[in-house]
Amino acid sequence: MERGTPIVIVGAGPTGIATAIGLGAAPSVVLERRSDVGGLCGSIELDGALFDLGGHAFTTPHPAVRELVFAALPMSAQRREARCWVDGQLIDYPFQRHFAALRDAAVAAECARGLRETGAMRSAQAPHFEEYLLHRFGAGVARHFMLPYNRKLWARDLRRMDTGWVGERVAAPEASNGGPGTRTPATLAGDAPSPRLIVDPAPSRQPLSEETRVAYPAQGGYVEIVRALARRVRDVRLDDAVTRIDLCRREVATSRSGVLAFDRLVSTIPPADLLALLDDAPAAVRASAAALESVSLALVLAVVEGPVATQVQRIYVADPRILAHKIVLNHTSTDALRARPRHAVVSEIAFSADKPLPDDVERRAVADLVTVGVVRHPAEVRSTLLLTIRHGYPVPTLDRAVRMQAIRGWLEERGVHLAGRLGEWDYINADECIHRGLALGRALAAAETSARTSA
Repeated sequence: MERGTPIVIVGAGPTGIATAIGLGAAPSVVLERRSDVGGLCGSIELDGALFDLGGHAFTTPHPAVRELVFAALPMSAQRREARCWVDGQLIDYPFQRHFAALRDAAVAAECARGLRETGAMRSAQAPHFEEYLLHRFGAGVARHFMLPYNRKLWARDLRRMDTGWVGERVAAPEASNGGPGTRTPATLAGDAPSPRLIVDPAPSRQPLSEETRVAYPAQGGYVEIVRALARRVRDVRLDDAVTRIDLCRREVATSRSGVLAFDRLVSTIPPADLLALLDDAPAAVRASAAALESVSLALVLAVVEGPVATQVQRIYVADPRILAHKIVLNHTSTDALRARPRHAVVSEIAFSADKPLPDDVERRAVADLVTVGVVRHPAEVRSTLLLTIRHGYPVPTLDRAVRMQAIRGWLEERGVHLAGRLGEWDYINADECIHRGLALGRALAAAETSARTSA
């Protein structure tokens, strides 16, 4: 048995790596079942094009996280360029600020009228997400974009979802100048560049908007951020899956390292997967974990021959006739990716038991790229690859907080801490995962120091 590792961290995504950095000199080991770090922030090279697992760009309200990342590797920053595809037309993102640019004057008037008739105060009391969208944005914006888009994204009844997360994810209809924006409609081709331990409170996060500046590794994919941070961690073990956890004996059994003794354990994997590794979890706690809901994602990676002449980075599509809710043009992230002869386009398609994945996904996704205007002809797509992610987005259901409180409470009493998007089952970005990991690591290190001092 291997001893001398008081803290074992399960998962080498941004949260696990940041937790290890936060621990500083405290002995720890990071276990990762895959052959690379990154988790949901991974990247893949296919046929000369570079893809991320979904759409990633770095932005953060946390100065310490920005300093850590920018000190770890060269980063390239630029203005975020995103569009909404509505009735055959691309307009600037977010829809709720730019619907005045729609060619259909009746739809634009309906959206404006709905906004005038509603108010932000009523939305705060909305009992579920669907009613929030109607109250916050009015019937027109909700009908023509917000409701169909979110039904595609979340792949379930929006009335079963909470609203506590929307302030950080859903942009307000008011632009910074006090009203809906009216920039000229955009086109793709030739678009112009342009323990529960106490941790520090998080700064307020603003939803992504037309004013947001984002950053990306100057070379390589988004995973390079996690790889660079991982070089600061002494003991990261890849291809080393956790096979069993004995909380009574304080031991972790792994596929390569054998048995490791630990004092505390940090888990960044889904709670249900963690509890499956334990023998003695109560049935009620297991049931709470099993009832947590997530959106699964199908990612159609399309390699486009020759450059795609646009600086747009994201296209959001509410139209249910188009499979993807989001199309990611990864080559626009940096000059190095723009210079590649083949460009990466990802169609992100949400699915669930309520919204199953249709047949012939790859062919339909390529046809949709033609419809939306990303490519002129299917023959421009050299190759495709379909990837699926079981837990893409944890769903903030109405009962999520209660279930997570029961799970977290039982585990933390036994020295197990949940962290990150999947560990906490919280719809957060990579930068927030880094922030929480750093804070947890520092708190655990302080607790270890205090325990040794008082012993």
